[in-house]
Amino acid sequence: MTRRIDLSVNVPPLDQAAAALSAAMAGLAADPTDCRRLADYGELGGSESLRESISRWLAVVRPDQSDQAADWVVCDGALGALFLVLKQQLEPGDPVLLESPGYPALKDIARALQLKALPVSVDRDGMLPESLAAAAAGSGARCVVMVPSLQNPTGANYSASRRRELAQVCRAQGIVVVEDDVYAGLDVDDANEMPSMHSLLPDQCVYVGGASKALMPGLRVAWIRPLPGQREALLERLWPRGLGMPQPGHALFSRLVAADHAFSLLIDCREELAKRNRLANQILGERMWPAASPWCPHRWWPGSPEASAQRHAQAAAGGIVLPAPDAFTLRPARDQGLRLCLGAAADLAELESALTELARLPD
Repeated sequence: MTRRIDLSVNVPPLDQAAAALSAAMAGLAADPTDCRRLADYGELGGSESLRESISRWLAVVRPDQSDQAADWVVCDGALGALFLVLKQQLEPGDPVLLESPGYPALKDIARALQLKALPVSVDRDGMLPESLAAAAAGSGARCVVMVPSLQNPTGANYSASRRRELAQVCRAQGIVVVEDDVYAGLDVDDANEMPSMHSLLPDQCVYVGGASKALMPGLRVAWIRPLPGQREALLERLWPRGLGMPQPGHALFSRLVAADHAFSLLIDCREELAKRNRLANQILGERMWPAASPWCPHRWWPGSPEASAQRHAQAAAGGIVLPAPDAFTLRPARDQGLRLCLGAAADLAELESALTELARLPD
């Protein structure tokens, strides 16, 4: 029977996360007051203490977003947060600008909300300002979704200068930015050196973050910093689904932050991802785009539609599970490739086995 190694799901290495989660769960179970509170519905948009925990986490991974805890709206995962934001900002039939290649789930959200998804090109420095300007001018679109840190799937960090250029385009053309920053903590060594898009466009940017990539996806905690004056309107969109948010996961996140376990777990995650990126560089080398960070959890092997489809089929025959090459593009004739999720392998040995199999594929 052919072995099967799944590199399709973008998760951090979970061994250290499991140990930290076990300790946090034991502490939670020993606190009857907390357990009684968690048995009830949660506060719509997140409790004050949960939002303060988020601010403390952001003070380390994205300092320019750690203030104004009262403004945050807490959601059950970043994907749900993105759905909620786009539902608030747009109406069925409206255009929305997305990176191509880009995060596949955004195409699904656009389809579910009956939005017209339009592509904006990216290079190794991030979204191209001229492509954004042309797409907005040609379509009348007034909303763009960006993943400026460790862009999915390319792993590119928008440079500081590129972020400022994009902010200038958005300011001039009245474009609202939805900033998906789920990779905060894994993108740069000094979080003060890279401005968030929100810090450049505080009146035109909705900031979305979460704990799924740098900590663990099972917590199902994500947060939104709405446009000024729009928190109450966003809460109305969240009702009544917001009552069903996973209270235990959010409580565990707060406990991990309060005990500093979240920050030690981030260090462990970085160390393990650095080993996995070094291994990927050794085995696949220049076939992949270079990682913008040594802790990038995914790598991109671009190619033509034909070459990428062939590699994908051969990888599957060898037991390596990867997303379809055309999952990332809004332009079927281009922007295709293989995304390798380094954190998904059980350990370094399994990752080495998968990468060695992929190295046998044609260039």
